[in-house]
Amino acid sequence: MTQYSLVGHQRTENGHAVKKGRLSKLIPATVYGNISSPMNLYIEEQPFLSLYKVAGKSNIIRLSINKKTHPVLIQNIQKHPVTHHILHVEFLAES
Repeated sequence: MTQYSLVGHQRTENGHAVKKGRLSKLIPATVYGNISSPMNLYIEEQPFLSLYKVAGKSNIIRLSINKKTHPVLIQNIQKHPVTHHILHVEFLAES
């Protein structure tokens, strides 16, 4: 069975402040579920797009955040209605 992995970096910005991250080819994301509290993070755009083409929404991804690895599923992807660029990704942490 193939294992998919992705690296995330915690973020403190919310709202319109995440625009700077998007200009740097970072996608804002949130992880929730079987973790202590929801986490806001950035993931790099190109590695995520490559992984999403192969793994899709139905495969477990090993998401590394601050040297901890969480098994997650892609729960939701928000796209811009005109350009179809990814605006935000939600991950659901598994047990």
